[in-house]
Amino acid sequence: DLAAIDAVTWDMLTEWEPWTDRLEIVATTEPTPALPFVCAREIDALSLRIALEHAVADMSEQDKCILRLTGIVELSEGAYAGLPMPRPLDSQPLQSPPSRA
Repeated sequence: DLAAIDAVTWDMLTEWEPWTDRLEIVATTEPTPALPFVCAREIDALSLRIALEHAVADMSEQDKCILRLTGIVELSEGAYAGLPMPRPLDSQPLQSPPSRA
């Protein structure tokens, strides 16, 4: 089995889940500027960002530490411009998982 796991989630898992000692990292990617917050197009991104900023500001320091949150940062689209992007799903052939006979 394989999984793509972001660095923040992996850090949390290795801290709290002993079974991660049995897993092997087979590849990594270059770090990205930040984990993105994604929402539907009809959502007002500015209002969402402000709500997230308030939510993080209202958290206890212990909760921020557990979640690895220091704040919400607005990045320009250019921050991601040079990163490799996966092809759109509709351009990739769908493959059936291998059978487990």
